[in-house]
Amino acid sequence: MSVPVVKFICSTLMAIVGLIVVKKISGSEEKLISPKKILFMISLVVLPAIIYDAKYVYIYTITIYIMTIITYKFILDISFIKSTISCGILLVFIICLDFLASCFLILFISANEVRNTWYINIISNCIFSFILISLFYQKSIQKWFSDFANKIEAKRQTKIILFFILMIVAMCTIVYMISIDFELNRAFITNFLVFIVLFFLVLILFSERNSYEKLSDDYDKLFDCVKVFEDWIEKEQFIRHEYKNQLAVLYAITKENNVREKIDNITDEMINIDGNTIHLLRNLPNGGLKGLLYYKIAVAKNKEVNIEVDISNKVEKTFQKLDNNKIKDLSKLIGVYCDNAIEAAIDTNKKIVSIEIYNLDKEINIVISNTFNTENDISKRNEKGVSCKGEGRGNGLYFANKLLSKSNWINQEQKIINNIYIQSLKIEVA
Repeated sequence: MSVPVVKFICSTLMAIVGLIVVKKISGSEEKLISPKKILFMISLVVLPAIIYDAKYVYIYTITIYIMTIITYKFILDISFIKSTISCGILLVFIICLDFLASCFLILFISANEVRNTWYINIISNCIFSFILISLFYQKSIQKWFSDFANKIEAKRQTKIILFFILMIVAMCTIVYMISIDFELNRAFITNFLVFIVLFFLVLILFSERNSYEKLSDDYDKLFDCVKVFEDWIEKEQFIRHEYKNQLAVLYAITKENNVREKIDNITDEMINIDGNTIHLLRNLPNGGLKGLLYYKIAVAKNKEVNIEVDISNKVEKTFQKLDNNKIKDLSKLIGVYCDNAIEAAIDTNKKIVSIEIYNLDKEINIVISNTFNTENDISKRNEKGVSCKGEGRGNGLYFANKLLSKSNWINQEQKIINNIYIQSLKIEVA
């Protein structure tokens, strides 16, 4: 069978499979049949077949990558960022499959035979297509990569996109180096090991970003909830105060014992908002942070932790100088540190957690202190997945450190004094 025909068949197959995979990753609901879209697909099929060279060059793969980004962007009506990430994921899988196939075939035939034997080309492309379709029709895999692409697109993380593109270029270069000396020798083994390292770096990138974004999303949802909670508490406090005033009037004017007894029951059954907690947090402005601390204090009390709160009456105006994004990031950090302080205090006899917020030298100082079990090894507390609370825990402080690395306006310090663990934050206010 002639080379152009073989390349046309392979190019058509991979273009269609690529479109299906990218559609799955991007979550596009766009209809695929229209004259304009068919024309784009024809160009994606024909051009790779025309520029194909029997001798592998890495620029060929990079050119195909750019073509797929542009083509699938317009066919699926997605952003360039999502197309870049989705096509990049597709290309990483194709490169890995091609690499694994080369490692297997090198045991039996030469590079020229692999690239010039028509049935090997068609069979390998059919196998690759089957594997790709099978993988990305798995809902868990599809959702994992789709979430990753959506989060990168939503937050426009150019550093991640650049790193991803450079990783693809590096992998293409290694495949090119292997194709130059396509035999089992020291150079091949070296390139093989480098490729494996790069592949695992890509996996780590996916895993780290997804883990970080999941925790970030969880705290964003919590932040939104506590803002509602914050508003509800203030309204409920006012309503409860008015109800009690009205009931007190009724109680005073009636002499019926059964009516007075009913009024007492209504008062007892009212939602109990801790007036002392509201008083302690009165100096914090509304906006989410106050609601978060309401929630954390309630959690601590439900777990029978003795919580002490001291907030300066001068911090409200200083907090108002911080924009919403800074308040949100700060709330995430305080949420993590409060959770860790409460969990650590539970394992001690005194069960004490202290929260202090005050101004010092034009800075906001937040200090969260707690008793902790000195028998626990906390030297690796900031590492991912390290926790004395069991498997699947220990991501909070790791997440906090990642967040701090992006927030040069916050300085943090951790220390232990007299078996008390102290976490302090200093917030620079312009």
